[in-house]
Amino acid sequence: MPIIRHTKTPPSFALLLFVLLLFRVVESPAIDVVDDAGRKIFLEQPAKKIISLAPHITELIFSAGAGGKISATDDYSDYPEAAKSITRIGDANHLDIETILSLQPDLIVAWGNGQSHDHFIRKLIHLKQTVYISSPVNLDDIPRTVENLGKLAGTYPVAKQRSQEFRNTLKGIIDEYSKRSLVTVFYEIWHQPLFTINGQHVISKVIQICGGENIFTDLSILSPEVSKESVIAADPDVIIASGDGRRRPPWLDDWLQWPTLTSVRNNHLDYIEPDLIQRHTFRILQGARILCEQLQRAR
Repeated sequence: MPIIRHTKTPPSFALLLFVLLLFRVVESPAIDVVDDAGRKIFLEQPAKKIISLAPHITELIFSAGAGGKISATDDYSDYPEAAKSITRIGDANHLDIETILSLQPDLIVAWGNGQSHDHFIRKLIHLKQTVYISSPVNLDDIPRTVENLGKLAGTYPVAKQRSQEFRNTLKGIIDEYSKRSLVTVFYEIWHQPLFTINGQHVISKVIQICGGENIFTDLSILSPEVSKESVIAADPDVIIASGDGRRRPPWLDDWLQWPTLTSVRNNHLDYIEPDLIQRHTFRILQGARILCEQLQRAR
């Protein structure tokens, strides 16, 4: 009858195996965050290849310390400078789905703006891609998004530090300006047709922390079209325009046709570079500081 021998795993080997397994768990923990659409996003390990589908998202990924992991982005991502050399895959009206899939991204970050872009988001999700939807509404959403992106990219310490710096700067602006005497504001996105913002828009939140009041805060549409007559009737203390470039738009001076307007009479037709105020990024605090100073001059 054969003798069956039971061998034991040497204690030292078992201990080594346990330590290696423990190290692996610590080294690559599963990651899960909740995006702005309320969806839980799960990754088994930090993303190595990320695709950004909007300019503000590209900036936020760089702010999270993960700019080097962006494999491709939309046609309009132009900040920071390093973003200009990243592969392009289209814009909100047309995304090159085939190229996106060929890049085999670990994570796609998309802007959920409720417009044509959403069709592409649904298609990418249907194709089993991991999609994080970014649609910040409040200023507090910006650092929270950066921290989430840092978690997903494995750069959370950098993202957390920069987000805290943003919160500290934001608090400083609020403490300095929000309690000052009220200044009424018309924010002009475009002139023909005449477009503005309502109280839910992030720009309106910036106006508020500067001690201002958006004259169209109660409108239901986020970016509504309004008439010149309604602006004249409201007679704002300040008119601020953005336009589509880095220079003061010449059409801002169209308001000079109404010299009795308070903003015209007191020379408060102002301009802010759109990328500093209309993108939901850390640079919005630069725009906030400019806007606060513009309102201060009107007090």
